[in-house]
Amino acid sequence: MLERFEPAHAAKVKSHFANLCQLALADAFVTKDELEYLNKLCSNFNLDKEDFDYIMDNAYSIPFYAPKTSMERLEQIYDLVRMVLIDDIIDERKVFLCVEVAEKLGFKAHVVGDLIKALVNVNEETGEDTLLEDDLQLILKEG
Repeated sequence: MLERFEPAHAAKVKSHFANLCQLALADAFVTKDELEYLNKLCSNFNLDKEDFDYIMDNAYSIPFYAPKTSMERLEQIYDLVRMVLIDDIIDERKVFLCVEVAEKLGFKAHVVGDLIKALVNVNEETGEDTLLEDDLQLILKEG
């Protein structure tokens, strides 16, 4: 469970994963692709099934926590935008939620559009669905 992390790290992980869960729930239906993406991120964040279930069930009541560095904040927006694009349908409600989170994290709304555009371009050019750290650094500088 999350108790194995330092309190600040646990708060950051819970907050970020709660934002992802809220995004998945925004259209009242969590797709198979969204669930697979969330499970992959659970693994990346060292969250177990109990953590996942707790955060999913309490996604709207977990306090918001902003990471300290600009890159960590951008990476959170990046994870959210990847969730928006996971089913190849750009849902306005999900984009709006990404913009809300981006603004809470200190970014202007256009950062969400910049990430969407970059991910779509990379996918069209290479078939990949991820950006390199250099791409994120460029968006951060422009943001």
